[in-house]
Amino acid sequence: MKIIGIGGGAASGKTSAAIYIQQHLGEDKVSMLAMDDYYFHPNELQAKLGSFLNWDCPGALDWVTLSADLLKIAKGQPVTTPYDSEQFEIEIDRRSSPGRVVERKDILIIEGLYALYERAIGFGYSQKIFLKASHNVRFLRRKRFIMTDEYISQVHIPMYDSMVAPTARTADLVLDTDNLTATEVGDSILNYMMDRKTLQSGGPTI
Repeated sequence: MKIIGIGGGAASGKTSAAIYIQQHLGEDKVSMLAMDDYYFHPNELQAKLGSFLNWDCPGALDWVTLSADLLKIAKGQPVTTPYDSEQFEIEIDRRSSPGRVVERKDILIIEGLYALYERAIGFGYSQKIFLKASHNVRFLRRKRFIMTDEYISQVHIPMYDSMVAPTARTADLVLDTDNLTATEVGDSILNYMMDRKTLQSGGPTI
């Protein structure tokens, strides 16, 4: 199984790109794991971080469960994520929602803010992609989650600049998505991987 990591800021196009690749190559060959499915419940996060909930820091993610699930997938065991982040807003009790089933296939795409944190993930990637988008463009795109001006200025932007953006240094491909459609982003990634022969047999696998 080859692992493709797609990192980048909120609303940079990570999920859309992962879905596009999965649909283009076939769901029978590609599985997708969204790191958003592994955020702590708000009560758990509050106990860890205090009254001000910081959803943009690495500590907001349940890395223990994520790493355990990745190990199971690598062994061929299907897993169910804690919940389906696509179906619920961040303020809702998402731990009570049904998760998504992820199975081992030829390719596993891991997408999320901190998808390129390889040490935390516990596995090496066959390909690492970072999607870059300006703050203004990302804020215009980001409609799923409601962020106050205070949160944007005091948490979201500083966390992106200090924690998320630096992971681009480890990427094989950094793609500026400001002026690209979801289709153009997906095609650019696919073309890059085909040029690098990432999709062929051989090379780094687990």
